[in-house]
Amino acid sequence: LQGASVARHFIWDAIRAFDYLCERPEVDNDRIGVTGNSGGGTQTSLLMLSEPRLAAVVPGTFVTSLEEMMLAGFPQDMEQIVYKAFERGPDHDDFLTGIAPRPALLGAVSYDSFPIEGSIRTYNNAEKVYKLYNQPENIGLVNDPSPHCYSDGLRQAAVNFFKQHLKNETPDFVTSTPETLEPAELNVTDSGNVLQDYPDSRSIFDLIQDRLETVTPPKDRAPQQIRQELTKVLGVDQAGNRGAAIHPRITPIEHDGYKAERIWFFSAPRIMVGGVLFFPQNTDTKVLSTVILTLENGTADLPENMELLEVLLQQGKAVYVFDPRGIGAVSPRVASAYEAASDKAPVFNSEYKMGTDAAMLGISTVGLRVFDILRAFDYLQSREDIGEIELYGSGHAATWSYLATVLEEKITGVTCKDMLLSYRQLCQSKFYDHERFNLKIMAWGLLQCGDLQDFLPCITPRAINLLSPRNSENHVISPFNRN
Repeated sequence: LQGASVARHFIWDAIRAFDYLCERPEVDNDRIGVTGNSGGGTQTSLLMLSEPRLAAVVPGTFVTSLEEMMLAGFPQDMEQIVYKAFERGPDHDDFLTGIAPRPALLGAVSYDSFPIEGSIRTYNNAEKVYKLYNQPENIGLVNDPSPHCYSDGLRQAAVNFFKQHLKNETPDFVTSTPETLEPAELNVTDSGNVLQDYPDSRSIFDLIQDRLETVTPPKDRAPQQIRQELTKVLGVDQAGNRGAAIHPRITPIEHDGYKAERIWFFSAPRIMVGGVLFFPQNTDTKVLSTVILTLENGTADLPENMELLEVLLQQGKAVYVFDPRGIGAVSPRVASAYEAASDKAPVFNSEYKMGTDAAMLGISTVGLRVFDILRAFDYLQSREDIGEIELYGSGHAATWSYLATVLEEKITGVTCKDMLLSYRQLCQSKFYDHERFNLKIMAWGLLQCGDLQDFLPCITPRAINLLSPRNSENHVISPFNRN
């Protein structure tokens, strides 16, 4: 939300580790190497772009390629997510070429969640750069037939690589089962927990609060300027073309005595959305008011929301129960290989993967769904039997509906049920309900554009009704209504 990566703290701590080592008399400052596995491979790779004192590296079970990683279906830890990485880098070969021509061994395993195909491609790209330096012997790839771990084969290859390039020794090390220390012996404080033993220590959360104080949107912005900035930060402008023709597929039906239509269309090329449009009874004239009703799980939530549908229909309103992309009837196949893993879900579920993939593309799933709601509005506006159009969103969909109303001046009003009231308050909460408030309603750098309440001038003087708004712990706070 603030537009910063947790990786910055990882990198800084590792740079300070270099500073410490370089102060020790027994350390040769010109022969410091780094290796790590998985997240440690990530930190090794990040140092390859940021630490000039690094003499040799063996990043393990991380280096592949952005494209292969996205297609593999395995979500990544957040420090591995770089905003707009596909557009401006770094891709994984940038890590290796960034340290060239210093010695680098790419440590890979065959049966990894980080695809070996991407590792090989990245190595081949890096090798070309090392050849330009006339030092192809300084780049290498080891592929051990192992699952995701710092395997015996990787360990042996890493030791021999460092022997050769840091010590100028014969790479003749043969690994065996190493003796390991008891966990307590590895503690650098009494308990092994720095924050517990040094309660005045500052954590990453404290550093985030420092940054939060510097993240304030410009004041005195005109509503149109806010809309332009919000459109870009959400990626709505990249989601599709609102001027494109809509070719709806319509099937008339009846439901509990109400006339209705099943409607689906493409909001953007190959992006299917749709829903069911219900008409109030005893009306053969133009409907004066229509509600686009977007539920958290779309039309899948309709059975438990029939009472709400009845209330709206009895008010003489038509109701379009709408499914934006990835919701309800247009839900995708599982996008995360960890979707059903009890030790990883719900954090690394499909929504998380799609949200982080979107961030690396410089867009957001929030913006894509906001765009779809705007296209539903565009479609309804084209019909002669539809009058004024308002939005009603519930749960996560409340945020999408709210933001769509901010962006589209012709929407007459919005009702938001169970919506998070403040992104800033979410950032200020050390412990929050991450199952409710996650990437499904977040976009990279959104707070630089403004908090949700900062967008109210874009809705004025239209009606807005916030039903049971939520704080970061998912507790109901004071309701908000303005007509």
